[in-house]
Amino acid sequence: MTVYGMERVLYNVKYLFQTMREVPAIFVKEVLIRRKNTFRLYLKERLVFYDIERIRKKCSSKIILWIHGHTLGDMRNAIRLAEILKDNNSAISIIASTSECATYDIVKGTIPEFDEVVFLPFDIPILINKVFKRLRPKLFITVEIILWPNLIIELNKLGIKTMLLSGYGKNLDKDAARYMISKKLLKYFLSKIYFLGVCSQEGFDEIMKLGVDKRKVGITGHLRLDRSKDFPSEGEKKKILESLRLDKFVNVIVAASTYPGEEQIFLEVFKDIIKARPDLVMVMAVRDMHRVREVCDLIQNSGMISKKRSCLNERDVKCGDIIVLDSLGELRRILGIASVTIVGGSFIEGPGMGGGNITEPLYRGSPIVVGPYTWLWGPVADEMKIKRAHNHKELKEIIKYFLDNPREAARYRDFALGVADRYRGAHKRCVDEIGKVIYQ
Repeated sequence: MTVYGMERVLYNVKYLFQTMREVPAIFVKEVLIRRKNTFRLYLKERLVFYDIERIRKKCSSKIILWIHGHTLGDMRNAIRLAEILKDNNSAISIIASTSECATYDIVKGTIPEFDEVVFLPFDIPILINKVFKRLRPKLFITVEIILWPNLIIELNKLGIKTMLLSGYGKNLDKDAARYMISKKLLKYFLSKIYFLGVCSQEGFDEIMKLGVDKRKVGITGHLRLDRSKDFPSEGEKKKILESLRLDKFVNVIVAASTYPGEEQIFLEVFKDIIKARPDLVMVMAVRDMHRVREVCDLIQNSGMISKKRSCLNERDVKCGDIIVLDSLGELRRILGIASVTIVGGSFIEGPGMGGGNITEPLYRGSPIVVGPYTWLWGPVADEMKIKRAHNHKELKEIIKYFLDNPREAARYRDFALGVADRYRGAHKRCVDEIGKVIYQ
């Protein structure tokens, strides 16, 4: 057995044990938020009990593409790619996949560009072969890097080309270790990828250090930066405020996509600020929806009042209250009324972090503040001159400055958007690379 073969066996053993441990936990979480039926489908399709014949009938064109987006943010970029691809060639069939129940619920049956939406199989060779041997897509595309070596290796054996688009490149070896992938196995399966599109020169340099063939790597840019402004009208703002039971004179601070350990920081800052600015309400969007109850308890124990978004019909919200979002897909809309947005995933260091989505609030018109950890965005965050807080005191001062000086806050926002405009064209560059494969 080769060195790579042994590394792969070790990975498979670790992956199986990890999956056996995680699936029951996912089941409990999904039942708690009433997604039992989605979990059944999750387990069924990840074990590749697909209705293959039905999918083949729906995807009857000669060119079948499979696009994977893990999170809702990834899937939004996948949707835009699908729109451009189908505009260029209506004969293309697209199968979209995810591995998150929440993302599946939002996307399934709502995106006309996707001929089918499924859960991606577990990263187990026999399962991957069972589905891809029969469906035989021309190309497998993943938006942002997923580290599933068996998927890449088995598709390569089947002659199905793979593309990883809008990858960050940075800290890839550390992420691999978190997924129980050795550096040798990482280098091996990266060598099997047909094309790897990274966001920046920094990401390109990091990939080169891993020994990937330079001809397989290109700088395609940040898909998340390749968007247009979507500032809400006054009418839309009024509707959003009414839906949250808020007065038009209230200032809203949004804490977006927060992780464990960050909520306590944001609560303490909010508690201090409302002493001088009692006209405030905070909206907190927890990264993991299963933690809503935990975060509500944390707020109550800190002496503040929490209100779940789904319960707002029962009573009005008062200044100083904290609304916790427990509904899917609503954060983007609410960002349109934020006086300032705190970007979660950037205030503590940990696996899977490195800065949440800095672009969504900006494109919705909200100034933002980030923490010290934004490596996912590379040099872009610094180019944008985004206000960065390293501790409780700095975060409090920046938020208070934005609230007291809305014109200055807007100036910072507009400067960041100007920098983002220079990165436009990422979707077109990705589609150009895809076209080189499907039309060759």
